[in-house]
Amino acid sequence: MPILFKVEYSDIKDLNALQLTKLLKLLLHLEARSSGIAERAVEVALNINVPDGGEDGRIQWRDGPLNTDYLPHRFVQFQNKATIMGAADCADEIVNNDGTMKHMVEEALDSGAAYILFTTQELNTLQKTERITAIREKLAELVKPYAMTATIDIYDAAKIEGWVNKYLSAIIAVLNWVGRPLAPGLKTWNDWSQHSEFQRFPFVADVQRQTALVNLKALLVQDRKCARIIGLSGLGKTRLAFEVFRDVEEHDDLSKKVVYVDASANSSILGFVTDWVQSGLEGIVCGR
Repeated sequence: MPILFKVEYSDIKDLNALQLTKLLKLLLHLEARSSGIAERAVEVALNINVPDGGEDGRIQWRDGPLNTDYLPHRFVQFQNKATIMGAADCADEIVNNDGTMKHMVEEALDSGAAYILFTTQELNTLQKTERITAIREKLAELVKPYAMTATIDIYDAAKIEGWVNKYLSAIIAVLNWVGRPLAPGLKTWNDWSQHSEFQRFPFVADVQRQTALVNLKALLVQDRKCARIIGLSGLGKTRLAFEVFRDVEEHDDLSKKVVYVDASANSSILGFVTDWVQSGLEGIVCGR
């Protein structure tokens, strides 16, 4: 795969707090869809300037896999930090100023959840161990019976790098955020949605287009499927393709998986797609 389409740990280190939260939300949705978990299991609020009770995101499900490559439990709580934090700082993240346990952290851990600190720092094994140990010692001070047994982990820049590089749309999102050059015409669905024609004109589907939307969405939720929309110029083929991925239902959509390519601006698209497939990336490519 060309290095252009690989996120490095240094890219994760450059994310700000809001971008880190957006990335967590994207990754949780992608991991859920990839693992057969309903996307409604994901909860991540993007308003990072309000009290969160110690939780920036969570995923919780009942049926399906017991865990995934990056989700160690059916209930995982995340706390995001885009700042430098020592061991004591990490431990203090689970308590209020008066020393009591933050209510969202307590509710999750009391229910058997895994707790993961999601951070832009790059940490070695010793540094992670020191921080996890400090969190456990804080739980012991609070007389929590699971202080030494709860699943606690730290996803640092290197760990997040690996997770991002599993999904094409996550790669493109991070590279956009950090300002690394992308191939011409390559966009996430959110960037694609900013095209002026989509902003100015509402989409009104007749019976034929509505049927096409339903059929295309049903097809593209399946693995290794493809579709081609053909017709004369000006009939709205690109708009129809765009609407297939619109986030109609907040927790169950395809927009987070798709990457849009304007082939007229990028003659190398076939080579890129071949590289992506050979590299085992997950995603949907929509081009014109």
